[in-house]
Amino acid sequence: MLPILGNSWTISYLKEELVVGLEYIFNEIKDRVAILQRFVEGDDYRIVVLDQEVIASYRRLPLSVEGDGVHSIIQLLQIKQERFRQMDRDNGN
Repeated sequence: MLPILGNSWTISYLKEELVVGLEYIFNEIKDRVAILQRFVEGDDYRIVVLDQEVIASYRRLPLSVEGDGVHSIIQLLQIKQERFRQMDRDNGN
């Protein structure tokens, strides 16, 4: 099970890992929804529709950081996520 920063979901390659991940989501985190999707290579676009009208569309980019020679990659990701939260722009899916 690989937790993704900012969310509580997993990437699983084996049925047993999937079961453990789902049990964690439902029993530990107490979430009520899990979405299972097949991975499709390519760009990730989101389109927001309200009342049958497209009101926004955008391409999602992976969270990335540039090393500073001081912090670890995990620390840099956490710092960036905290900045998103402060801007009320949590990077959750």
